[in-house]
Amino acid sequence: MPYTITRHDEINKLLQALGESNCAAVVGLSNTGKSTLLRYLRSQPVAQKYRQLTGRQVAFVYIDCNSMFEVTGQGLYELVLRAVQEGIPDLSEALSTRLSDHYRRIVEPDTQFQVPLSFNNAMQDIIEGGERDLVLLLDEFDEAFDALDGRVFLNLRALKDKYPENLMYVTATVRRLGSKRSDEQTAEFVELSASHTFIMRLFDRTQSDELADTLARHNGLEEGLSDQEQDFLWAQTGGHPRLLRGALSHLIDLRLNHPDAYQDRGVDLVLDAMLHDVTIRSECSRLWGQLGPGERSTLIAVAIGNGDQLDRRALQAVGEWGLVHEKGTKVTIFGKLMAGFVRRQHTIQRELPSGIWVDHDSGDVWIEGSPAPPLTELEFKLLSLLFSREGKLTDKYQIVETVWGVSYINDVDDTRIEKLVSRLRAKIEPDPSTPRYIVTVRGRGYKLVN
Repeated sequence: MPYTITRHDEINKLLQALGESNCAAVVGLSNTGKSTLLRYLRSQPVAQKYRQLTGRQVAFVYIDCNSMFEVTGQGLYELVLRAVQEGIPDLSEALSTRLSDHYRRIVEPDTQFQVPLSFNNAMQDIIEGGERDLVLLLDEFDEAFDALDGRVFLNLRALKDKYPENLMYVTATVRRLGSKRSDEQTAEFVELSASHTFIMRLFDRTQSDELADTLARHNGLEEGLSDQEQDFLWAQTGGHPRLLRGALSHLIDLRLNHPDAYQDRGVDLVLDAMLHDVTIRSECSRLWGQLGPGERSTLIAVAIGNGDQLDRRALQAVGEWGLVHEKGTKVTIFGKLMAGFVRRQHTIQRELPSGIWVDHDSGDVWIEGSPAPPLTELEFKLLSLLFSREGKLTDKYQIVETVWGVSYINDVDDTRIEKLVSRLRAKIEPDPSTPRYIVTVRGRGYKLVN
């Protein structure tokens, strides 16, 4: 199902901001279209419109921050320059050679001071030597922004100040940058995009119907969807793109391959299939995992009808993402699939054991009966591994293979593992300096003790 909805309003607003030499930020939950939006900015029509607005050439360079070899300044600089070299196909031979030299000095520096210097020189060569504006599209920026040294952001801000009209950053995160860090070193970087922050909400009813009907026709339902089927899909998924695709795949399969059963039971048969779909359940878990404790408690209160327990600040946050709909005094969760998932979380919460508990199915982490702060993907993988081996020693090789993948066995060193453990402890330990749950077995590895 390759078809998707192009968010033209967001594209036009982003282009207007970039055309005035402003940086921008895109904020939204996973699988709501941030990556699709950023990738679309690389298209030829967008570059042409940028030239019409500014009279200048531009290079939009997409950067997936999950592809950083390590979450350090050096790792970010290496990734950006690699993306530039791969993403701008018409670099002159001379400029390409200079960028390769800068890249080598970043990867194999004589001193660490040479790393930011080589990166800055590379940016200078691209902008001045390439005679074009440069827009860096920093996707999946959450972990990088949380973990990188503040000096990296001071350097990025300094580069923007040096090339105020020709260098722009677009970041994509779950939450607003200003709510994630408040240290002085990042404040000036956050300031760059604060007034041009765009929220990626779920699809509205018109967009949801358009996507569903077009996908249905592209996948064999030539007559499209009935009004009843559209109403059903909207009620269940509430315009969440990934949930909508998952629900629609079952509807298409049943209509094409089991027409008699579908004729008898209709959308009730689709609902049965959805409720047993691991992919749909995992998507609900992914959404849940990105919420903070107050936001989760607020959704539970909405799901079970406890309106007097609503935290208005948390309600505003989930409402900004489109996770709840408010009509007068009535508040509802965006779709029945997610509402059912939230009610199940409420049941689980009341039956939790003491210590740390990881629900692999939902993606939830609980500490002494309370939800843990949101974890990054790497942090959750590490904790899941340790929890599955509770009380047993887990060595470096087991951690790398499970968290990063077997292909990274020779690339991930002890320091990188230690940093990941440190970040996880900061979120789950009452006193990270004296770990209670994740214990280090010196020279051998780690284990989880409940």
